[in-house]
Amino acid sequence: MNCPLHHCSHANSCPQISFNVHGRVQGVNFRSFAIDEAESRGLTGFVGNDPAYEHELVDSSQANARCRGHVTGEAQGDDSKIQDYLKALEKGPSAARVSKVEHEKIEAKSGEKGFGSSD
Repeated sequence: MNCPLHHCSHANSCPQISFNVHGRVQGVNFRSFAIDEAESRGLTGFVGNDPAYEHELVDSSQANARCRGHVTGEAQGDDSKIQDYLKALEKGPSAARVSKVEHEKIEAKSGEKGFGSSD
């Protein structure tokens, strides 16, 4: 039986991961980038800023305020598309500076639809 939403070839459901992206990833449209990249691959899940992570000011000018931060989320879909998505997160949008992407497999969630922001 295939996963109908993601067209996965897995018996019960598509793989799901949780991920954490570290570096200059807040204030640089990283969440919008992550949503667009996930949607283009047909993944479901969410992305958001981690409010528990302390922000370190990188650039204090009003027009260019950027913080180091931590973006977290989950993605579910075909394994090859998830791997491709992780590579995109490692690059990030042009204004981001990703220092590290961590991920782990988690239990898949049934009934997930779309990809959005948790903020």
